[in-house]
Amino acid sequence: MPTMAEPKEAATRAEQIFRRLRGDLLANRFQPSEPLRFERMRNLYKSGIAPLREALSRLSESGLVVQVGQKGFHAAPFSLEDLHDVVKTRRTLEVLAARDAAQNGSEQWEANLVATFHRFGKISRTKPNTPAERNLWEERHTEFHHALIAGCRSRWTRQLWSIVFDHAERYRRSAIGLGHWSENEYEDHKLLLDAAVSRDPDLLGDLLHNHIGVSAERLVAHLSPSLCSSQSIQVSRESHA
Repeated sequence: MPTMAEPKEAATRAEQIFRRLRGDLLANRFQPSEPLRFERMRNLYKSGIAPLREALSRLSESGLVVQVGQKGFHAAPFSLEDLHDVVKTRRTLEVLAARDAAQNGSEQWEANLVATFHRFGKISRTKPNTPAERNLWEERHTEFHHALIAGCRSRWTRQLWSIVFDHAERYRRSAIGLGHWSENEYEDHKLLLDAAVSRDPDLLGDLLHNHIGVSAERLVAHLSPSLCSSQSIQVSRESHA
């Protein structure tokens, strides 16, 4: 007879597979539009079909995975049109959420934001060159932006922003591999931090709007030749963790 622990262990295993696969998609360890074949996924993640199918279905809900007719699951494609849409939507939601957070965030929100910036600052003072450094930069960068909008009172705004931020991260990671980088990453984010802890929603909104816009311009400059030529982009692979 199955024990009470077995369903819990199965759920935990499914969550582990989901997190690993999501991380690999965000890091572009699968090419855009690449088929995610079950046999390969089983070998890669040492998993059965059921946890994989559950993970792929969950990821398709946020658009990181798409189901192509009877051909199964594929990594989400890249396109210039999608890049513009992702950036525009992210900026709209993030400015809205950050302004609300600056007005209504608690002391705990502020303390957590300061702490996440401190961690981000350690890695952002110099340009990351190795895959490990780039991965750490992305992790700390994501933590900071999540912390920035965490004080927003609207759960739906935060949730929708999180989805579109993941898609922006895929494009950003590709562009960093092609040389996309600002020499002012630390200073740019320090300005956002200062405006947030000063509880100045107007300044924070303006800074964030410009910050995302400038970042978008660099993304388009680095990615648009490939995206325009084929409506997809091949990204450098890193080994699967």
